[in-house]
Amino acid sequence: MKIKASLIIGFLLFLLNMATAQEISKEYMYKRITGDKTNIIKVSFRKDGNQLTEMYSRDNESWTIMMTPNNTMFWGENKNGVPFKAVYNNGRIILNHNGRKKIFDVEHPWVQSFNFGFIPFILGKEKKIVFTTLRPTDFKSFEMTMEKEEYEDIKIGNKVYKTVKVEVSLTGFLSLFWSAEYWYRLEDGIMVKYEAVEGGPGTPKTTVTLLKESQNGGE
Repeated sequence: MKIKASLIIGFLLFLLNMATAQEISKEYMYKRITGDKTNIIKVSFRKDGNQLTEMYSRDNESWTIMMTPNNTMFWGENKNGVPFKAVYNNGRIILNHNGRKKIFDVEHPWVQSFNFGFIPFILGKEKKIVFTTLRPTDFKSFEMTMEKEEYEDIKIGNKVYKTVKVEVSLTGFLSLFWSAEYWYRLEDGIMVKYEAVEGGPGTPKTTVTLLKESQNGGE
């Protein structure tokens, strides 16, 4: 009887491990407003063990980001119809775009997904982190900081989200020239709101908010 009981327990634990290892797939839709221009952003998120994948689509831009919980490993597809690819290898980001190759030596984690790339930080106890990112408009590399500011309940449409508000800025004196604010949902670390001015003086503020989400293609 003890042998049978242990076999049953072992089988149940096996099933539990299989269930927890199953792929998680979700889809998110965001609304982006800059002045009088509105865009819809579609983002798919897939988690398979420690492998996270984001698929992003807006107007004529689309890309895929593959990452571990701590670092981006791949970013690529196409921008304005021109394919590009960036991969991480041993402290370097290797970018191929428009027939040209560029290598960035990085000291900090590479985070390219601002939707899902900060989940460990948002859900953790750290107050501030430094990271590297590539600017999508021109593929320039920047060191940036993200710092938690306060916890807020924010309302988007008819939903209220419990969030942590963070500030993202360039490092050093460059922080005087640009910063952005993000709101991440406390339950899972997903971005629900973003605000920043993405240009020089006179540029209207850009706001991105979560419109809806679904899991495995369902509502």
